[in-house]
Amino acid sequence: MKTYDFKPSALEIEIKTLGKDKRSTKIFPVAHRTTFFELLFVETGQGNFKIDFQDVTLDAGDIFVILPNQVCEFDFSDTYSGKMILFTYNLFAISENDASFLYSAEFLSLANPSRTVKTDVNSTKQIFSLLENELQSAKDNYQSTVCQSLLRVLLLQCEREFCQITRPFATNIAKQFFNLVEKNFTANRNIDFYVGQLGVSENRLAKEVKTACNLTLKTYINNRLLLEAKRLLRFDTLSAKEIAFNLGFDDTSNFSNWFKKQTHKTPLQFKNSKA
Repeated sequence: MKTYDFKPSALEIEIKTLGKDKRSTKIFPVAHRTTFFELLFVETGQGNFKIDFQDVTLDAGDIFVILPNQVCEFDFSDTYSGKMILFTYNLFAISENDASFLYSAEFLSLANPSRTVKTDVNSTKQIFSLLENELQSAKDNYQSTVCQSLLRVLLLQCEREFCQITRPFATNIAKQFFNLVEKNFTANRNIDFYVGQLGVSENRLAKEVKTACNLTLKTYINNRLLLEAKRLLRFDTLSAKEIAFNLGFDDTSNFSNWFKKQTHKTPLQFKNSKA
């Protein structure tokens, strides 16, 4: 499976066409990862995507965000039309507040797999149109800031809508835990590590995470590790031994036993399956 970096550009933001325009098939082939954000917007019809083994259906007006390193498979049918914004962390995080937003927004959290919001089609198309016009205009010292500002408006609107239809986190502790797990899940699966890093008691952390996603600390960490194992087994060419090492297991046997306990399949069986 290929991982795509943002192509060298003065502006690390692009808009691509999805759906009926067959040029969209040239964006990314089949399953892929990127090191940047992908914001999908369906204008008409209905598009079906697969993100980290989960089916995602988007109707007209829906916006969905694909986070860096997620495995995604695009719908290249002619049943819908839409746009996609590609942007990097560096493009958006021009201030401390913007960087904090990327890490704290519930709409941009891996802990929320159903990151779909319903927007007004015409209003959202206006923002996309303004952004497209800016990207097509002559470059100057203001272009990057204008593009970032338009993107910020869109993301803030998505966050507002998302928080109205989902249960918000009780505090920032759960968000900090999710971000910490994302950075350390292969090297540290011990709850004591996360408790120590966050400076809170295990009981308090467990309560906050349970409120946020209805999972125990151990289950959340385990689920994140399992997702990465599935990604590598299904879409990568690494051997089971290499995957075991990358995920922090001492040997292939321990990894195989752990994986089978989680999925009731051996790593090889999962790799060769379609489910």
